Amino acid sequence: MTGFTVAWHHAEPLFALPVRPSVVLLGLTIVTFVILLALYLTKILKYPNQVKAEYSHPIKLNFFPTVSIGLILISVALLPYSHALSLVCWAAGASLHLAFTLHVLSVWMHQPHFEVDHLNPAWFIPVVGNILVPVAGVRHASPEISWFFFSVGLIFWLVLLTIIFYRMLFHQTLPARWMPSPVFSITWPSFWRCLHC
Repeated sequence: MTGFTVAWHHAEPLFALPVRPSVVLLGLTIVTFVILLALYLTKILKYPNQVKAEYSHPIKLNFFPTVSIGLILISVALLPYSHALSLVCWAAGASLHLAFTLHVLSVWMHQPHFEVDHLNPAWFIPVVGNILVPVAGVRHASPEISWFFFSVGLIFWLVLLTIIFYRMLFHQTLPARWMPSPVFSITWPSFWRCLHC
């Protein structure tokens, strides 16, 4: 939703639109984020053992940093409207994401129960999500901070991409629910048939 909002914000001057859908989309994005965050906080209060189990799960753990990524993306969308609010969201998101990154890396390195079959594209979220920090970070902090986050994300993207390819080539393939949608995936034989049509 945030990406769609930012895209509309950049498209409005190009199309000379009389209305600004990006403002409405920004409001909807923030409201959706707050509702989802409130629902999960309610779950933490009502079912702490279930949340604790998710936090130690080899796959579900990687979705917790979506909160910090959401804050970072909202800070990008807020930039044209409020520098101060954008800064608050960016600082909270970047700090929280760094904490998540360090925690998840620590769990990965010091755990006894993860297997290669647990590895999936969700593992990119906690560490590769760092490359989003510089998008608004170049306006809010020194370039060195942006380079730091970008470098962490880029290095771990290469590492995880290599491990995921290793898993796909030498172990079981990814389950169907983690594969791209059949609507958008094209196999080589169907691709060649389309070219010869």
